[in-house]
Amino acid sequence: NMSICGKQKNRDDFRLSLFIAGYYLLYACNEFIVLILGGNQVLRIFPKFLMLVLLCVAFKSIWKRMGSLFVAIEIILIVIYSVSYYIYGNVSSSILFPVMLYSVFLYLPLGICTYCIVDKETLFVLLYNCSLIIQVILVIVLLKVGRMEQETYSMSAGYALILSVLIISSHWLKTKKIYDVFFVMIDLIIIVLFGSRGPILCFIAFVLIHICVSDVLSQRRKVVYAMIIVSAVGIFVFNYSFILSFVADILESSGYSSRTLRLLLEGLGTYDAGRNSIQARTLELIRQKPWFGWGAVGGREVWGTPQYPHNIYLELFLCFGVPFGLLLSMVLTFIYIKGVLQKEPFSQMLAIIFVSKIVGLLVSDSIFQCSEFFICIAFCLQGRLLFLRGSEGGK
Repeated sequence: NMSICGKQKNRDDFRLSLFIAGYYLLYACNEFIVLILGGNQVLRIFPKFLMLVLLCVAFKSIWKRMGSLFVAIEIILIVIYSVSYYIYGNVSSSILFPVMLYSVFLYLPLGICTYCIVDKETLFVLLYNCSLIIQVILVIVLLKVGRMEQETYSMSAGYALILSVLIISSHWLKTKKIYDVFFVMIDLIIIVLFGSRGPILCFIAFVLIHICVSDVLSQRRKVVYAMIIVSAVGIFVFNYSFILSFVADILESSGYSSRTLRLLLEGLGTYDAGRNSIQARTLELIRQKPWFGWGAVGGREVWGTPQYPHNIYLELFLCFGVPFGLLLSMVLTFIYIKGVLQKEPFSQMLAIIFVSKIVGLLVSDSIFQCSEFFICIAFCLQGRLLFLRGSEGGK
């Protein structure tokens, strides 16, 4: 009986992990269809259909481990959106409903699946194997972007690729496979050239978190890697103009262009792409409704073109008011810190990956439209398991 239970638990973990890893693989395929194949509508149906199949396969395991609690969490999220629409009245259906559809029926189930997985190694192995494929797809996509006349960077592909970089980097820290270093170096170069600057912030956060708290590296190795990083940064700073001009010339002769290099060469490395004005408007909206905010996804259309704050903490204040927004900010920050300090190796490693990834929420994206936000919370809450009705011992 124990053997049967163990096999069933492994099957459940695999189904749940397949849903999460499959989501990121299919997301990369969708980026390929949009940017390489011209966004063919028929082809774009297939990733969505396969995602639905994976969710159906995983649902049996979700229900077994969480049951009615899964339904309760889904209902709570739907209520939050409903209150925003019917009571706050600060967001149109055309803006709210697409966000609600994805977060309720895809992003939240991804987070719940993550929370339900007992053996995190199963998920990590699947994510790593998928990342090896994902990086190839997204490198091709970003190289195509670099040859476009009108658009020379892709924010979505860059952020998608950095997640694979973080996963492959974690695999290297665990196994010391040299080819992982090669993959990471190539991917980072492509992101710097043809992605946005936010993903690099995520990678820096990943390195700093590992140096500060990770048990994967010894103290001696942490010091050595820190010295290597400082030396590399120093060399770049003192040879800044030469290196950038040299790389830009090579790219131009090959028919490529890089928005990031152009900004750096023009002295616009800190160019915020309008974020300052967006966040100034957000602060004004917060002042207008400081106590209860504008509701979930609220306040985006006040200034005409719908825009979110591009900062997770400002978004919490905007949507839920200063008192509750401050409370949520403190709770989330505490959860993130607890997550990266976990002792179980694979849980800690995955928590560090996704905490590093959502550092991007400080400069871009929205908590309601970011799958990693829900997954990250689930990883960081490990050790507080409130499910496992079908696991060993029923704990």
